[in-house]
Amino acid sequence: MSDIVWYPSKTAGWEDGRPGGVGGGEKVKVKQKDGKVVEFHKDAVRICSASTLDVVDDMITFDEINEPIILHNVHKRFLEDSIYTYIGPMLVSVNPFRVIERYGPHTIPDYQTKPRDQLMPHLFSVAEDAFKSLSLGKSQACIISGESGAGKTEATKIILKYLTVVATPSGSERDFSKAILATNPILEAFGNAKTVRNNNSSRFGKFIRIMFNRAGSINGAKIDNYLLENTRIVFQAPGERNYHVFYQLLAGLDDAELEKLSLSRDPSDYMYLTNG
Repeated sequence: MSDIVWYPSKTAGWEDGRPGGVGGGEKVKVKQKDGKVVEFHKDAVRICSASTLDVVDDMITFDEINEPIILHNVHKRFLEDSIYTYIGPMLVSVNPFRVIERYGPHTIPDYQTKPRDQLMPHLFSVAEDAFKSLSLGKSQACIISGESGAGKTEATKIILKYLTVVATPSGSERDFSKAILATNPILEAFGNAKTVRNNNSSRFGKFIRIMFNRAGSINGAKIDNYLLENTRIVFQAPGERNYHVFYQLLAGLDDAELEKLSLSRDPSDYMYLTNG
């Protein structure tokens, strides 16, 4: 039997214990860290080698991989302000809800010139791999997914930032690259809203196409939006708000413009802006 048993926990999701022997029927015994021995159904636990407690940059190096191993490694790294972790070509990102300076744009030159295994995991590395493959004539796609508040919008901005830096030689193309990034505030105004998990949650899907010329410079972009949460316009869940643009409109117009449009500056005067 293995040295480690991962068992379900109501507070931590999973916790590691030691094998405690065979239980009755289809149950196994697990010795918890406090010394208490409890029984679980054999299908509820994960039996793994002790090496799964190691903290690594790339979880593809583990002999085995499952939910508790992933969560344990990602959690331990997060406690050390390491918010990115590889699983082979994939990257797991945990939103720290703050800026961590060592992941800043000043590291972009390193990801352009150094091997991946000499650098800490980063979205820049994912973007660099995609950019290099483009030079071989292969179209690339970066899929960013996660629940509300996971940091999908910020991850998109980071990848766009990297591509606009490495694929922008000079002159007017630099201005065009900045224009791609400048669309985010506009899209967020009409498609983002405050939720119970996130003050700036995207309530729509976004597919960004970036076109490159043969020299590797950006020469065009197209943004397709889809699946906008239309019901939010007329109803919001408790503790949530409507789309940012409505509040920005009331806050940004001067008194004369508000009067001309028969609007009040106070959002609480409007049912559609306060029923959350």
